[in-house]
Amino acid sequence: MDFDPYSSHWSESVPPMTLIEACWQMTSARGHVLTCGVFQTIAGLEVRCGVLRRPDSLAIRARTRSAREIAADWKTAALEKGYSEVKN
Repeated sequence: MDFDPYSSHWSESVPPMTLIEACWQMTSARGHVLTCGVFQTIAGLEVRCGVLRRPDSLAIRARTRSAREIAADWKTAALEKGYSEVKN
């Protein structure tokens, strides 16, 4: 029997992430969309930031109040790197 690393049943029992709050979106000069949100995960409350299709590029567990502070800090850092706010 061959071993298939992708046939694990572990991932099937993990509940999906739930977006609690969308904090902000920005675009780079090259058009990449950076997004930040607060998610409920199996590990607890997390702030996640990343390219639109991969919001887990940067993640940290947080409490609700500090989650907004973390998101604000990451927004400031993105602005300093040259990202622009996306207008809704």
